[in-house]
Amino acid sequence: MIRAMDDLEQYLNGEIAPDPLIRAGLIHYQFETIHPFLDGNGRIGRLLVILYLCEKKVLAKPVLYISCFLKQNRQEYYDRLSLVRARGDYEQWVRFFVRIVHDTAVDAITSINALYELREQNLQKIAALGRSAKTARKVYGYLEQSPIIEIGKTAGDLGLSFNTAAKAVTHLCALGILKQTEQAGPAAGRLAERNRTFAYTDYLDILRQGC
Repeated sequence: MIRAMDDLEQYLNGEIAPDPLIRAGLIHYQFETIHPFLDGNGRIGRLLVILYLCEKKVLAKPVLYISCFLKQNRQEYYDRLSLVRARGDYEQWVRFFVRIVHDTAVDAITSINALYELREQNLQKIAALGRSAKTARKVYGYLEQSPIIEIGKTAGDLGLSFNTAAKAVTHLCALGILKQTEQAGPAAGRLAERNRTFAYTDYLDILRQGC
């Protein structure tokens, strides 16, 4: 196993042909076949693909989520890995891997376009708030990095008072942008009220599509 991982490391850092996309597929196959860890091999194998493509400038940012495709095509994925091990049939595996990347890229572009349209729509809603728009927009920008929030943490991260952040969250809820994840009961108390969580559900729904 140690020898195999050493060979893989040299292949990862080598500059020989073929194309980086094909190499990424071979790297993934080889790592999954070595299977060096007791747990987490699948996650690391998928992460290697993204990191390698970023390293080779094929991807500018790690925006491909190949886990979704593999989940939807799990049996075919296992069968194609097995064909390489049993028959040395690398060509069918490379073709399948290229399809993984292609279909995942198409899904990523679709999601990015949907997120852009959602952002433009919401910014128009926020602009209509008048004097409250500035703080609401600041909190909205935070949501695109942390789509599930607590008011206290949000206030701290943005340098706002709790009450100012709470008011912005109230406006965003009224606009339908944020939704409280669960309602505090009448006897929940002040602490539970302050620790309420809110979700940017439309944003999360786009990210979850198909998975």
